[in-house]
Order: sequence, then structure tokens, then C-alpha cells
Amino acid sequence: MNPVLIILPQGASIGGVTTWAITLANALAAERRPVTLLIHGAIDHHASVPLKLHPGVNAIHRPDLPSPQSLAGQLKSVTNAYRDAINAISLKGLGPVLLIPTRDADCFGVCAALAQDDPARVRLVGWRHSPMPYEREIFRVFGPSMSRIIGVSQWLCDHMRRSLPTCADRVACVPNAVDVPLSRPRRRPVNGRPIELVYTGRLDDAIKRTGALPLLSDALTQMAIAHRLTIIGDGPALSTLQAAAASRASLRLLGVHSPHDVAAALAASDVFVLPSRIEGLSLSALEAMAQGCALAITRTPSGASDLIGDGSCGCLADASPEDDDATTAQALTCAVQSLLARDLDAAGRAAHARALAHFSIKTMVRHAIEELGRAATDPPITAQAAMPIIFHDRTRPASVPADAENRLARILHSLAGRAILIHGCGAHTRALMSTILSSPARIVGFADDDSAARSPDPLRFPVVLPAQAQATGATDVVLSSYLHEEVLWARRDVYERQGISVHRLYAADHPIKQPA
Repeated sequence: MNPVLIILPQGASIGGVTTWAITLANALAAERRPVTLLIHGAIDHHASVPLKLHPGVNAIHRPDLPSPQSLAGQLKSVTNAYRDAINAISLKGLGPVLLIPTRDADCFGVCAALAQDDPARVRLVGWRHSPMPYEREIFRVFGPSMSRIIGVSQWLCDHMRRSLPTCADRVACVPNAVDVPLSRPRRRPVNGRPIELVYTGRLDDAIKRTGALPLLSDALTQMAIAHRLTIIGDGPALSTLQAAAASRASLRLLGVHSPHDVAAALAASDVFVLPSRIEGLSLSALEAMAQGCALAITRTPSGASDLIGDGSCGCLADASPEDDDATTAQALTCAVQSLLARDLDAAGRAAHARALAHFSIKTMVRHAIEELGRAATDPPITAQAAMPIIFHDRTRPASVPADAENRLARILHSLAGRAILIHGCGAHTRALMSTILSSPARIVGFADDDSAARSPDPLRFPVVLPAQAQATGATDVVLSSYLHEEVLWARRDVYERQGISVHRLYAADHPIKQPA
């Protein structure tokens, strides 16, 4: 098999993609396949996971190498680092290097350029993990340069075949995988004890919608369903959930746990609950299935139906990405009720059996080797008409549509004299600061879901969390993001509950118009 180079452009930061990369690298090494993991330096305000790598994994640690997106388009150091790694691997004479970028659009851009420059020696393989708009745009732009386009769920693969029709024959599904014990851990009989519910993962409201979890516990309590809901994880919603747990005997918050302790907690639980607005193919859910938990999960785009299968191992909660916490909690309550009306232990056994059959590491690595083999042996992709764009350019990110200024100016002009909070402190907002500052609206500050976000104009404007918006005196919020607008719009109720009107710039189907 040809050598594989997997890149972690944000270091070994905690997250599903990092876990996936380590799992794939270790699995390939266990099969005696040549694999290298190139690890950038850690990014600020993100914890890193300990790297437990198979001895056969060649790890290149580059703590001096920042994330590509932080370099504002000045990518020479990144290009040189990747080229050096390719050259070192190529010396072994094993054929084209299969280059797998992750997470960062400019990481994909550099890899695409390297594959175009030397298609006989470098092949680009894209691995899509999520239906999030950011990943959607990465694959829209760089998909035509990819020798193979892998999705972790059937939904993602179907979507990419439709959105990239000229590349449809290169799209394939290789689901995520976890360690699955050969037998399901035994539980105490359900009769006569509280039902054990569990959530593991990031604690946030924007994507994971974890604010629904205390409300789920409340609903079950009101229905006299004895239960305990254990929440394991960390994130921006931690303090809110801590306050909720302090007043609820049925709610237990455990914080960050080691993988071993997470597995033990899952093995002692009956039902895994997942209130997310959007998921790829949830590794947390797969870990729960591997330990024999039945599933009560929201009907998210992408992987939910892949997890549930024929329904024998769990229930889909009928909550849309736009639904608020209360509606989502009610949908999850119905899903839990449905499971309790069935044989809960049988559902857990079915979940374990499905994980063993479809989501084991052995199954994943077999499919991965097949697809990587095709990437190496198929004819190289011919050069595209233009070099890949740089997403995070110093002056104009590619994620800012060409008509963004006009759209923002029109909305701010219509809000002249009102007190405006701009949601978002990222590249989109920074690129539009001249429009924001010259508007007739009265800007009172910026809001961001990240408590560590920095104001684009710190001397004049503060940054607040969305839940604190009312304290600024804002009458209106303008969402400043193209790639994440759909998600932000779906949770606008955090502002509307405070009596603040919310405005968006883009329609959901608005295509990016690249600047000339």
C-alpha cells in the first residue's frame, strides 16, 4: 500500500477529527501499512489529547508550525513543511503519497496545490466528517482536486454526489469506528431501579444543544420516570449545566473523563441521549453503542439514520435543527418513553451488535485500505483551471461573499438609530469592519459563543456571550457569518427571549461569489 500522510493542522486538539485521525493511523499501522501523522502546534484555548500511537505510526511533531488559518494566507512555511514530509516519505519508493488534510480550509488548499504540482507523486484524499457549512465549502472548492472523496455517513456521500456531479464516481463511504468489545457489558436488570441515561461530548448550545438535557430530566421527573442523567464533558455550556445540576437530584455532571472512565460510565448506562442540531457520524454515539447503550438521538442531518439502522437499537427524536431546548427535550422524552415501552435490554443488545457489525475498527480499516488503494492506482486528477483559493486571506477571506458589504450596509441602514450587537468576532466580521463602523446604526458591541473571543475593536466595543446581550442595551442583533449563519439562525431564540430582534445577511441557498 502507498504511504499515507494525515495532517492535524490544529494540533492534537480534543475533538472527533483528532480521535478519528489517531484511530485510522493506528489501524493502518497495525496492518503494516506505512502511515505518517504530521501534527501542527496546539491552538490557543483548546486542550490537547494525549497521543497514544501504534509503534508503526511515524509521528512528525511540529510545535513551531501554527494552524494555516491563523497565517492570513501567508502559507509558505506550511507548504514547505508538508513538502518536506512528502519528500522524506517518497524516499522509500512506495509510490504516490496519499495526502489527507483535516479541519482547516487552508490546510486543504496547500495539499491541493501540492497534488496539482506533482500528481504523479502526490494524491489528495478528502475525508468529510460533518455537514457543517464550513466543510461543505471546503469540498465544493477542493473536491475536484481529490483522487477519492470519503464521507463518514451515507447522507454525506449522497450529498456530495449531488453537489459534485463531476466527481460522483470518486465518492465512497467509510464510516467512523470505535473499539467494540466482542460481548456487551452486562447490566443490572432494569426493573426496580432508575433508568441510567448518559450524554458524553462537548457541552455547548450552538451545535450540541446541551441546554435540552436538564429539561429532559425535568420532563421525566414530572412523568414519575425514575432516572439519573449523567453528563460527561466540557465546553462553554459547563457553568450553565453545573447550575442546573445543583438544583436537580437526577442530574449528575462529571466533567472531563479519560477514555477508560468514559467507557466504564457507558457500560453502566442504559440509554445514550444526543440532543445535537447537527452531527456527522457521532463518535460519542458509536462509543455508547459499543458499550451496549440504546440510543435516543435527534434526527440530525447526516449520521442519525446510519446509527439507528432499522430502529431496533434506538429511537430518533423528532426535533429539527431549528427547535429550541424545550421542544428538543420533549422530543427526546418521547424517544425515551418509546424505548421504555419496548425491551430496553434488547435495544442495548441490538446497538452493540450493530456497532460490532458496521462500526468496528476492523471494518473501517478494511474499507479505508480499499479506497486509499483506488486513490493510488486510479489515473491522477488533471490540473484544475485555477489554483485553489486561500480561505483565510489577510485582506479578504474566501468565506466572505463578494456582496457581503452591500448586504450588511443595507441591513444596518434599515436599523439606523437602533442599538446593534454584531454576533461574531471572526474573519467575516473583521473583513467588514469598515462597513460596520461607517453605518448609521449605533453599534453597542459584539457577541460570540466563544467566551475567549476578542473584539475586532477592543478599545470601543466589548464582547459578550449571547445570554448577556440584554445587558448591552441592544435592540437588535445582526448575524455576521456566511458559513455558520444557518446554525446561528437556528438558535436565535437566545436573543429573542431577551426581547432582541435578530437579522441575517444571507439566504440558506446563497452561493458564495468569490471576489474578483
